[in-house]
Amino acid sequence: MQGKARFNAYKGLPKGAILLADLERSIGIIAGTPPISFAQTRVPLDDLSGDVDFLISTLTSSLAQTLPHPDIQVRIEGPNGKVLFTNQSPSPLKHGLNTIYLQPTSVY
Repeated sequence: MQGKARFNAYKGLPKGAILLADLERSIGIIAGTPPISFAQTRVPLDDLSGDVDFLISTLTSSLAQTLPHPDIQVRIEGPNGKVLFTNQSPSPLKHGLNTIYLQPTSVY
């Protein structure tokens, strides 16, 4: 799964910031149950600027049409683990390139 994260880090990012992208799925057994992450990638952001490309590797069987449709959750964390940017609600996975727009959190 290919993705591109777009965000405006107008104040810059702290050294050691990382982008985390998860493929997740709601299993819907119990109302309010958080989604389950089944694949993740981490991209160090030191010395990068502009949009950030990422790739999440997963088994084809985990994307079977018989399973609930997966979503993408992307966030940027500082070295202290605090979330600086996020797509606030998961984005549905699309075929091809997935462009994810991130918004700053109150921590940023």
